[in-house]
Amino acid sequence: GQQEQNRFDLGYKNEALVDSQDLVLAQLEKSLLKLDIVIINQQWIAGIHTKSFRERLSQIIQKSEIPFIVDSRNFPCDYHGSIRKMNDFELLSLYQLDLKPQDKINTEVLKSAALDLSKKFNKMIIVTRGDKNTFLIMDNAVIEIPSLKVFGEIDTVGAGDSFLAGFSCLYGASKNASLGIEMGNLVASITIKKLRETGTAKPEEVLNKNAENLMVTIEESNIQLCEKIPKNLT
Repeated sequence: GQQEQNRFDLGYKNEALVDSQDLVLAQLEKSLLKLDIVIINQQWIAGIHTKSFRERLSQIIQKSEIPFIVDSRNFPCDYHGSIRKMNDFELLSLYQLDLKPQDKINTEVLKSAALDLSKKFNKMIIVTRGDKNTFLIMDNAVIEIPSLKVFGEIDTVGAGDSFLAGFSCLYGASKNASLGIEMGNLVASITIKKLRETGTAKPEEVLNKNAENLMVTIEESNIQLCEKIPKNLT
């Protein structure tokens, strides 16, 4: 029905064998010259993301010229040298340990925490905020990238993954973080409209949605311009 249930994940308490971890890291290093960007996704405390694996992966990240972006549920302060993609709750909960998902987040407090974390990491941070503007923290500044308006019923399951995929595609190709965030928001705006399914965004859907957003932006700009014209002019 309308209720999201828990996923059926098998083996999520298992820990990867050291030989398996060695193989993954070795293959990653061999592949780096052919890659534009590497996405690190961590959702389970167990699995492949052991303490040793995270430390060794950090060494690879720090000596690589390829950008790494990490979306980590449990270890956001690890994977040194990577770009962090976090949501507002994940970031602020590092500073407010008693913060609950339903608590209201103060925008200025969030900005301050994000700037502090960016200084500690010495790296760009991206903070998604649902239907609010996305924060890009770089060069000791918080840049707000407008979110896209989405009307009607939505299903936000997987929205973060959709954003991450869209951002990484464009950033890997252009190294333009602002445009990457726009692409991430664009892809997520498509998938959240696909209800009760694992929504994906096809290339033609992305192009059509982008064209639609451009038309809306032009229309809104024309309305704002007309409102500024004195009423005694024709």
